[in-house]
Amino acid sequence: MDESGFGTEPFTAASLLPLGSPAPMIVCARESGQLLRANLAARALLRAMMDRLTSGDLIEQVEASLHRPDGSGIEVMLAANSVWYDGQPAVLVSLTDITGLKRRESELAAAKQHLLDAEAASRSKSVFLAEISHELRSPLNAILGFAEIIRDRHLGDQALDRYTEYAGLIHNAGTLLLSLINDLLDLSKIEAGKVNLQLERFAVAALLRDCAILAQPIINRRNLQLDLALDEELYLIVDRRRFIQMILNLLTNAAKFTPVAGRVLISAQQLDAQYIAVMVNDNGIGMSADDIVVAMQPFGQVAHALNLPEDGTGLGLPIVKSLIELHGGRFVVDSIPGSGTTIALLFPTIGED
Repeated sequence: MDESGFGTEPFTAASLLPLGSPAPMIVCARESGQLLRANLAARALLRAMMDRLTSGDLIEQVEASLHRPDGSGIEVMLAANSVWYDGQPAVLVSLTDITGLKRRESELAAAKQHLLDAEAASRSKSVFLAEISHELRSPLNAILGFAEIIRDRHLGDQALDRYTEYAGLIHNAGTLLLSLINDLLDLSKIEAGKVNLQLERFAVAALLRDCAILAQPIINRRNLQLDLALDEELYLIVDRRRFIQMILNLLTNAAKFTPVAGRVLISAQQLDAQYIAVMVNDNGIGMSADDIVVAMQPFGQVAHALNLPEDGTGLGLPIVKSLIELHGGRFVVDSIPGSGTTIALLFPTIGED
């Protein structure tokens, strides 16, 4: 060992430099600084820069990701220019370590994105609260207004029929308000991951017959024909209460947007090896592609549906979509304006017993 701390054994540049290293490496003479050897990675880097210079480019700032022999990374800024050295063309290259700068830029970008996400969430929350306020205010105003008329007997002591009518309107508004609150609670619980499914194995046909019975009042009120096309051999593993909730929501929507004396069909069939499709089809007013986007948003109600006599919260379809996805399934809607709508709930097929 000499005084400099370096061994005295002669090493060649080739023996010092691992040519296959992913890190650009060079060997220089200690005394003169003369470049003795460059490995393949260094040569490739310089070759690419020289090709650009030859084509007339001036390389002022080029960022490159390099790797140290230990596998860690380093970000560098390269600058290069064509020069003459000892009467022959050469390349002047400088490298600056910008690893810390790139890390800070990445942290700043992440912080900005976090701020943008927070602002978007805040705007969504404000819009949602505004929509809730509007939806709650309408039935509450009806309840308070008609209750005041009855309480103060504004129509006189003899207007019993009118008071009875107003009591019925109060009941309808209260029912709508309760439905809205229940839907809001359901949607909030689903989005918060607080809904625990009680999964059991059921015959699909039996479940859909139960749904048809429960939907009969609104079907009769609209004088609709309700048909069932069922496969008695199909079974699903579902939460019975949530399954019925989904189908009743779809049947209520179908009845609401189907003209008097129209037809609603409930069907179930094996779609493929992966899914069983449970479908509700109607020959009602239908929806365009834009209408479907609106209908799938909380409180979304398509423009031509707003004049229909049946009120709704605009939360039914979003809840159904969330619940079917909670079952590991898919929500599919197909609709043609003026011809009707088909909504399919695709449930995962259960394995063999």
